[in-house]
Amino acid sequence: MARWGGWVLRATPLILMAWGLSQADLRPTITLERGEKTIRAVKNGPDEAGVPLFIEYEDLVRGPLEALDPATGVLMVNGTAYYTDAKTVWEGSVEAQDWVEVVYNADLQDAQGRPYAIRVAAIPPAAAPEAKTRTRLLLFDPEPYRVEVTFGTRTVAYAHIALVERVKDERETLVLADGTATYLEAEDTFAVAFADTPQAVEVRQGESVVFGTRLEYDNTTGLAAITGPIRFERAGDPPIHGTAQSMTYNVDDETLTLQGAVQLVQGERTTRAAQAVVREEEGLAFLYGDPVASEGPHGQVEGRMVRYHLESGELVVLEGVTGIFEDR
Repeated sequence: MARWGGWVLRATPLILMAWGLSQADLRPTITLERGEKTIRAVKNGPDEAGVPLFIEYEDLVRGPLEALDPATGVLMVNGTAYYTDAKTVWEGSVEAQDWVEVVYNADLQDAQGRPYAIRVAAIPPAAAPEAKTRTRLLLFDPEPYRVEVTFGTRTVAYAHIALVERVKDERETLVLADGTATYLEAEDTFAVAFADTPQAVEVRQGESVVFGTRLEYDNTTGLAAITGPIRFERAGDPPIHGTAQSMTYNVDDETLTLQGAVQLVQGERTTRAAQAVVREEEGLAFLYGDPVASEGPHGQVEGRMVRYHLESGELVVLEGVTGIFEDR
């Protein structure tokens, strides 16, 4: 397991540029590429606050759990034994012959020369056992600063921790959330403790602002899932105040999709739906539900699909009209 701390990267401009930093902007930065879109995470606070940029390479193996000794905590995967201790993270319940992923540190060994298992996770069976290297990149900005993540050119998200994990030719993910990162001197690593703090993640696109608990982005799908509760705000005449259970941001088409018990309040009108797809550039939202119900001072309208003008609050029922009103 190899590690690069932020101070090493900042001392080498060529390496900085390789990780997505230009000479004009030497802030610690992590970049992901998806087609023509760039996802860019930047630490805004000073280096002495938080973690400027920490890069860690983890070895991992995947395969059937060949043996597990409950007394010693020693397990065997792909013919190699690994030792565990109280700090080993177990994800899911595992038994012999279950498929597991073991993240280990070959530099930490017990008296018998067995590598240390950092994390053991249950996984679906695969065609064959394999060994991989995972890269973890960490940015941490404590209060009053926040890490900034841009998705393309129009959407920006903020939170205190950005953690990117890469497995070559397989997956690339980013987690943006509240929490802390603590340096563990004995293990020479940072322990990341995410905190599910409501409204800790802020997403801005045009006039729309969304607050949620945690953002998890998968570069394979181009989708960022934001866990709730969700608060949605948008400037308008009058402005919109909304809530939902969760939200998904699509990097490819740049839509914001509010999901679950969606409620939009604009002036004296309240609209409820199961889902709302916000197309900020067009100034529109498309609401779906069975039904979508919108109630104002002069009546109520219902339908299965409704087009919502974000600036004015004007509604057009596109499918399944079950109620009509005349709003004067």
